[in-house]
Amino acid sequence: MNWILAGLAFGLLGSVHCVGMCGPPALSLPGAHQMRGQFLVERLLYNLGRVLTYTLLGGLAGLVGRVASTAWRARLQRSAPAGLAAVGLLLIVRGLALGGMVSPLLPG
Repeated sequence: MNWILAGLAFGLLGSVHCVGMCGPPALSLPGAHQMRGQFLVERLLYNLGRVLTYTLLGGLAGLVGRVASTAWRARLQRSAPAGLAAVGLLLIVRGLALGGMVSPLLPG
């Protein structure tokens, strides 16, 4: 039960960032020739759709994580070091390529 309350608190506190960072661009969308009521309704629907989309995507990510943690835990624990090593190697090569020390592996 504590993790549910922690998630709720985290979501509520995180929404302050969203209001500050996502609200102004959403309110600045075109609509100057609309009536004020229509403008507000459209913005509310836009934000409701955005929030519902993020909620559904977050729920889907949580479901995938839960399935992965229960069904594939042993397999992931065996393959994680190799995956981390591969990603680390790619980061090193990309950093060297950006620094001009090696030529990029792929053209363009």
